[in-house]
Amino acid sequence: MNRAFLVAATTVAIILALPESLEGQQLSGSVVDGVTESVIEGARISLLHPDGYAVGDSVISSASGEFRLPVPGAGSYYVMVERIGYTSIVDGVLSFESTEGSLEITVYLLPEPVEVEGVDVDAALGEARYRRVLRGQGFYQRVAEGLGDFITPEEIEERGAVGNLSDLLRGIPGITLYHSLILFRSQGASATLVRELGEDEFQSIGRCEPTIWIDGSKQPFASSPLVGVDPLYRPDLPPQARLLRDSDLEQGVNEWLGPEQILAIEVYRSAATTPLRWGDLGSACGTIVIWTKIGE
Repeated sequence: MNRAFLVAATTVAIILALPESLEGQQLSGSVVDGVTESVIEGARISLLHPDGYAVGDSVISSASGEFRLPVPGAGSYYVMVERIGYTSIVDGVLSFESTEGSLEITVYLLPEPVEVEGVDVDAALGEARYRRVLRGQGFYQRVAEGLGDFITPEEIEERGAVGNLSDLLRGIPGITLYHSLILFRSQGASATLVRELGEDEFQSIGRCEPTIWIDGSKQPFASSPLVGVDPLYRPDLPPQARLLRDSDLEQGVNEWLGPEQILAIEVYRSAATTPLRWGDLGSACGTIVIWTKIGE
């Protein structure tokens, strides 16, 4: 078994809770069912050298799903987790740079598909994978912190069929739909949107365009900076006004994604509440983070 095979066999099922450094002489943690989130007893946990062979002794998870695995020495390892009735995984690389400290992980195993009359096993496993992806992205941690507004997969499922993405966002304060664009009501934002009515004649629409991220990729703004207008002669315009042309009005996410493709949504209504991961100079109007089933 070579390294290339190990990487190909990996499923993203491990969430790391790391200290500031990756130093350690012991790997510890717990094994959890990725569908029911119950603990798994009797799983075998082993370390593998990057070349594919086992190193050190393996251990078995306890009745509480916990395990403690001694690390034979400094270096990089894969971790392999096996349990009858579950799909085995190989993941990593985990780096141990000294003989002090420890590394703690949580491993999510998915049950092997079993045909049960009246039960869609593939759908259940798919939903578990989606939740696992969101955990790995820190989504549920941010929900717990409560700095934004969140639409979880469970809430989307409860709402049932909706017409478009903006329907999912209804009820979140400050959000408004302008043609196909999802905008925020301006609250002192300098980048307020304007429409051109004629030569050197503009009208503010009292809204600003949030930064939108889809599956970790920043999307281009529909609007563009208003140039060629001296603010000294147009004090009625916002200092960093952005222009919406007629051709921009159908460039919103409602045109890109259907509601059935949405996994979860995060809404941050100001730069102050936007996590650093997505904060930049363009987030003065706030940020919308969209996770899709396509991205998974």
